[in-house]
Formats: sequence, C-alpha cells, structure tokens
Amino acid sequence: MTELTGKQQQVLSYIRQTFATGGYPPTIREIAAHFNVDVRSAHQHVKALQRKGVIQRRTGHRGIECKSQGFPVLGNIAAGGPILAEQNIESRLQLKDIVAGHDDKLFLLRVRGDSMLERGINPGDLVLIRQQPTVESGEIAAVLIGNEATLKVFRAKEKKIYLEPANKKYKPIYLDKYDDVRILGKAVMALRFLEKGRTL
Repeated sequence: MTELTGKQQQVLSYIRQTFATGGYPPTIREIAAHFNVDVRSAHQHVKALQRKGVIQRRTGHRGIECKSQGFPVLGNIAAGGPILAEQNIESRLQLKDIVAGHDDKLFLLRVRGDSMLERGINPGDLVLIRQQPTVESGEIAAVLIGNEATLKVFRAKEKKIYLEPANKKYKPIYLDKYDDVRILGKAVMALRFLEKGRTL
C-alpha cells in the first residue's frame, strides 16, 4: 500500500469513525463540511484513498467502503503521541484466518528479547495486543517506559507496580506509579511464524 499523506489519513480516520458510530459511511458533502473544504477537494481525497487501495467505491451517495488493511505491526513508539500513529507502524499483517472481524483497538508488537519464555513467548514472535489504558494484576501487558515498549506480567501492590518477567534470568522491574510508565494494552495471543504463510 502506498503511504498516505497526513490529510488522507485524517479523511480515512473520519470515514472509519463515521461508519463505526453511525453504521454507514459519510457522503462526499459530509466529508467536505467536516474538513471545511469544497466538495471538489473532498472528492479528490476520496479518489486518492481509492487509488491507494484503502477504500473502494460503490454506486450511491454513501458508496464508500473501507478495505481491511490488516493489523498494524508497531516499531518504535513515541512516548507522547498516540500509540497507533502512522509513524509508529512498521507494516500491517492480515490475520483473517486467526482473528475474526476487525478491531481498531488491536495491534501487533514484535518480541525482541527472551524475558517471557516461560509463558511460551519467544524472541521474534508477534504478540497481538488490545489497546487499553489499564490491565488487571497478573495479566500480560505491553507497557511503555520512556520510549521503550516491553512485554511483562503486570503486578500492582499498594502504591507500587512492577513488571514481572517469565524467565528466571531476569529480575522484576519495580516502578513508582508516578514514573514515566504507560500501559499500552493487554496481550491477547502470541503468533510464531514457522515459514512463509504459516503461523503457530
């Protein structure tokens, strides 16, 4: 897929949001009104999205249909910005045979270390994460410390939190609740690629 411009990404996000909240896509005129541009400019943005393969057009004034782009695989994550910002996305992966439907809150993180081996999560695995600001104690969470994302068992006790590895080689990471820490989401499943086109 050709990379989208900032404005094209905004238009695509608006189309998806309108569909998610109302059950149908916006018209070209509604897109124009939302972004305070003329109908011709809105139509050009929609045509560009169609050309880049992220939407398709059908007959009718609400004939915009979003195509599934797959789940985003995140790379380096900026601490101050939104998790799913385009600059954080390395690639996208279709999981239609593994995950039913589409959920804008789901994303993938690539495991880079061996701290979760005893939970069956190996280096190089992709872990499907559901974006949410909190998790229960004992759940596996993706956590952002500074600009570094880590996958650990989340534990909370009194006014302290700690991130527990599942490998005896490593010690827990103890954090004050007010430290620079942010929960990205809860781990849903780990995917291991055995060969091209197959997962375990």
